[in-house]
Amino acid sequence: MGKILKKLHSQRGETMLMALLLFLVGVMVSAVILAAAISAESDAKAAREEQQAYLTVSSAAELFRDAIQSGSGGYREIVTKTYSGTQLQGTKTEKQNASGPFSEIFNNVIPTLLTSPTTFRKTYTLSMTGLEDVTMELTIQPKQGDNDQFTLTAVFYNDPEGDHPCRMTVTFTGETTQTPTYWYDSGLRYEATTTEIKWTGATITRPRTQTGG
Repeated sequence: MGKILKKLHSQRGETMLMALLLFLVGVMVSAVILAAAISAESDAKAAREEQQAYLTVSSAAELFRDAIQSGSGGYREIVTKTYSGTQLQGTKTEKQNASGPFSEIFNNVIPTLLTSPTTFRKTYTLSMTGLEDVTMELTIQPKQGDNDQFTLTAVFYNDPEGDHPCRMTVTFTGETTQTPTYWYDSGLRYEATTTEIKWTGATITRPRTQTGG
């Protein structure tokens, strides 16, 4: 140690060069450590943002699925015809509308699809406080011919041009049933037909990402 201190206090050029080299080595090591720390923090931030994007889109898809399963997309219609003998006296239609966060979509769409076999397509924006907006592209394929099933497809995604684009798809099968009932009252005959749609077979297709399968 004494020899090293003596050299450091020496005025010879080689000692100054040695000190400079030691200083440069120290600076380079510090720079490498700092760069590694910055890179690790950047990677951790990117992973957190990717995870947040995945969870946001996933939450929107699961909210839709759970709402439809709990009755938000259900539909029930009762058409009652009154006869006196063979003469039709009147027709009454009662609708039991769906309830829940997505009920308005189905209350407006389903009656039209029951009478007109056209494909329904519409895009919605789902906004959640403190989270990125999620786009939902909803498609409902109506029954065709003797097929009594509807096919519902809802595609959820965040900003496709963003740093962490994510996309998920929810699918349902809509089962349509019609139940007739008859009864007599005060000499009149009543015929009621109950039409119901229930969504079954819910499936969420999730992409393979670094943060989830």
